[in-house]
Amino acid sequence: MGDQGWHQRLREHDLELVDLARLTGRSLVSTRDLIRKSEERLPVPVFATVAAWELMNREQREEWLAAVDREAE
Repeated sequence: MGDQGWHQRLREHDLELVDLARLTGRSLVSTRDLIRKSEERLPVPVFATVAAWELMNREQREEWLAAVDREAE
């Protein structure tokens, strides 16, 4: 898929890198580097996070982010 492909896929589904980092427990820098360096496939946990996000509506996404933030406190 390449760097442009993953960035485009995230944009199409309104998934910001900062939110992907929050959901996967990674730093923003490591998430950005991972997306940049992944030619075809992301690690399964990151891919599963993206796939789940794509299936959710806006309200579900907001609830998921809020739940992650509560756990991080």
